[in-house]
Amino acid sequence: MPFDQRKKIVLAACVLVVCGFVVSIICHSLYLRSDRYRVSVEQSVAHLLGMPIEIGRVVPLSGSSQGFEDIRVYLPSRDEQIFQGDWATWTAIEKGPVQTGSLELVGGWFLLGTGEFSRDDYRAMLQGGLGHNFQAMSVSSVTLDDVDIVWRQMDFELSVDGANGEVVFEEDGTGEAGLTARVLNGETVADPIHIRALFTPGSPVEFHSITLDVPEISLTGVGIEEILGSRASTGSFGGTVTYRQRDDTPIVTVRGSLRDARLEELTEKVPSGPWHGTANIDVSEAVVACEEIEKISFSGELSDVRMQDLAGLLGQPDLTGTVSLSVEQLRYADGQLRYLSAAAEAADVSMAAVTRLIGHGVITGTLLVKVNSIVIVDGTVRWADISLDVIPPADQPGTIDRDMILFAGSEILGVDLGSARKYLPEAVEYVRLGCRLLVENDKLTVAGTHGADGKTLLTVRLFGQELGIIRQPRRVFAVSDLLDYIRRKAADYDVQHIRRILKQQ
Repeated sequence: MPFDQRKKIVLAACVLVVCGFVVSIICHSLYLRSDRYRVSVEQSVAHLLGMPIEIGRVVPLSGSSQGFEDIRVYLPSRDEQIFQGDWATWTAIEKGPVQTGSLELVGGWFLLGTGEFSRDDYRAMLQGGLGHNFQAMSVSSVTLDDVDIVWRQMDFELSVDGANGEVVFEEDGTGEAGLTARVLNGETVADPIHIRALFTPGSPVEFHSITLDVPEISLTGVGIEEILGSRASTGSFGGTVTYRQRDDTPIVTVRGSLRDARLEELTEKVPSGPWHGTANIDVSEAVVACEEIEKISFSGELSDVRMQDLAGLLGQPDLTGTVSLSVEQLRYADGQLRYLSAAAEAADVSMAAVTRLIGHGVITGTLLVKVNSIVIVDGTVRWADISLDVIPPADQPGTIDRDMILFAGSEILGVDLGSARKYLPEAVEYVRLGCRLLVENDKLTVAGTHGADGKTLLTVRLFGQELGIIRQPRRVFAVSDLLDYIRRKAADYDVQHIRRILKQQ
């Protein structure tokens, strides 16, 4: 065969091979774009997830990647859409002899749950999303770009807009998710919100921890008003909330700060509420197990708390005054107060209301209480310095009933009133009434506040003369005995009456 003829045959063969290759590529590309291929992908993914799925269009991008447009996922039990994806890209990755792949989701939203979701709905959603061996499926990571996350309940909604992040599946079979966003419940925050999760995918899915880091954000942005049933117009919260499992027990740990929160807004729906005042609290750690506080450690201040808010509970409608509390450190664990260091002040407290609670007569005027310092360790008062001063009414002399003088002097303080008993009228005008309580290692000393030697507790006016009739006792009291006495007195109150008030609230 002549040389020229052989060249023509070889050239024709090459053309046929190239044409065939091109035609096959075109045919394969057309198949990848066809509705038939789209349906086959839908069926394969639906079988894998165990949930119905719709894909608007499949777009081949290269030999190692494909694009998917308009992806929708539904719960298997009912026609409830839980995912909408604007665009997804699957990319095959060569790592030596091992081939893995990554999935990127761009735009769209996830619905994590609603108040109508059943336990089976949540189980199906978790199983479909994470109930797989991703290592065996050669999936190395899933990336989210500008995806909204929504969780709706009957009285609460949590939404995170524009989340970005990645879920990475390690070689040991575990997974780690890290997401960030700047919009929480429609409010833009200065610093990003971080969501982190450690889990082991499979059946069942095992979550080791889920952590939400929230920068300082208004309580309105947190959406707390949906839980409280009232709008929280003031105050902010910033901190960390962590969920984990311990021996099949859900554990929630909270760390963070509550700033300038109005108690009346936070407690409007609380039994006997609302309580008025302002809260500024720093929580070092609060651990809740099975909806019970396991331990808590915090510091902070409660200011301008109104005594009137307790009036209904105590059956004393005229109870007045305000309380401010400054907690340097409080630690509670295993059902016991482990440590407390605090100071407090209660002003303008109605003495008539207080003494009616005690019984044995009435004192008019108001009470000023200053807890200069108190330290409690393992339920025992190690140190306390407390001042109590009774202030007469502004428009008339202050009086104290004789029964109260006899009761306080003889039964509580153990002081001998001597001949003063004979001359006391039914109601006595007091000139000065107050004491200082000093506690050290469960031992209480009651000290006077006035008089020539500073050891008098009560000075009254009799026959136009000022007479100090109760001086500080010489004995030292056991704080534990005093607390037992208070518990016995508290037992005398109508507990059922208080419970009825709570139910009415």
